[in-house]
Amino acid sequence: VSYIIFKNKLADRRIFYLISGLVLVFLTAAIPIQLDGNWVTLLWVLEATVLFWIGRTKNVPIYEYLSYPILLLASFSLFDDWSHTYRFYEDSVSIPFLFNIHFLSSLLFVSGLGAINYVNRRHSGKESLGEDFTKILNYILPIAFIGILYFAFQKEIGAYWDQRYLGSSTLAKIGSDGDSYTHTILDSDLRDLKHIWLVIYTLGYLTLLSFVNLRKWKNKSLGTINLVMNAIGVFLFLLIGLFALSELRESYLDNINGDYFDHGSINIWIRYIGLSFLAGLIYSIYKYYKEMFPDEKMRMAFDCLLHVSILWVLSSELLHWLDFVEFTKAYKLVLSILWGVYSLGLVSYGMYKKKKPLRIGAIALFGFTLIKLFFYDLVHLNTISKTIVLVSLGVLLLIISFLYNKFKNTMYEEK
Repeated sequence: VSYIIFKNKLADRRIFYLISGLVLVFLTAAIPIQLDGNWVTLLWVLEATVLFWIGRTKNVPIYEYLSYPILLLASFSLFDDWSHTYRFYEDSVSIPFLFNIHFLSSLLFVSGLGAINYVNRRHSGKESLGEDFTKILNYILPIAFIGILYFAFQKEIGAYWDQRYLGSSTLAKIGSDGDSYTHTILDSDLRDLKHIWLVIYTLGYLTLLSFVNLRKWKNKSLGTINLVMNAIGVFLFLLIGLFALSELRESYLDNINGDYFDHGSINIWIRYIGLSFLAGLIYSIYKYYKEMFPDEKMRMAFDCLLHVSILWVLSSELLHWLDFVEFTKAYKLVLSILWGVYSLGLVSYGMYKKKKPLRIGAIALFGFTLIKLFFYDLVHLNTISKTIVLVSLGVLLLIISFLYNKFKNTMYEEK
């Protein structure tokens, strides 16, 4: 009917578009009835891409409007595919890493979204859709593309380690020969390796996105979102990544279930892969601050993030190596001295650069260190250890006091 109306010009164009829209609605409904799984997702995203292209390039808004609910349906279908595909049990069918139909479907979906973003950038829809609606699209479409591309690889990495973890299942003998039993155990190292590799992937993805935006797209709105995600990525590594790394170190040193699983050197050297990716992400935040957001508030936020990260990593690194020499009081004696030395360095740097927030932060850190010292460190320390800690921090306090008195007339020209 639509073809006859168009061919013989029997009615207004709006009638033709209405009937054609009904055709597309029935076609959209027929796809999940006739097909299932990945085919539904792929055909829906293909349909949405074609409709968006026709609507935007031929200036037919109704086609573009039809593409949005279909694209939303395709997205829900993709999420449903992921929820079924990447759910593993002991008897689950194994899927190869990256080289499988599910990952290919995700890439094709991302390709469709990429094509929609390309058309949206090349052909503005302000005239037919309105400026406000176009601005919303300019936010939503790139975020959807970046987000789904991230999760496409994230799901594959998680699936790879989940399968290895379930595949490590083995029977362990517990107890003596006279009173023993067996039960199933799994290699917990593989679970921790999954967590740290996912964190490393996240850091790498955000860093790459940052430099693509800084060098090519130069989109300030995306830069704002990217900066927030980068800061979250940094704390994700500090909270989850370093904890997973400490679990891997403990497993390596204590040789937990060593009769059944091999705890290799990857438990140790993966730490420095993670730290290098963390450094890259912090550098990308610095480039954003210098090139796209060179204001005072951003400088203060970056300084805070940088020094919190450095102190956190130094503390973790100190505990890491002291664990190798079996030093049992690292959380008390040595950690307090490290924080005191760092606060001294931060005060000195704040005076040199004339940055008041750094000096205030350093003094706050020293105050927290003193509270920790009196209420936690000294409780169970012997006389020698108490003397070392108190003398060390006393010397640091004298140095800080000396610096403040010496430079008090020149350090108030703040930047």
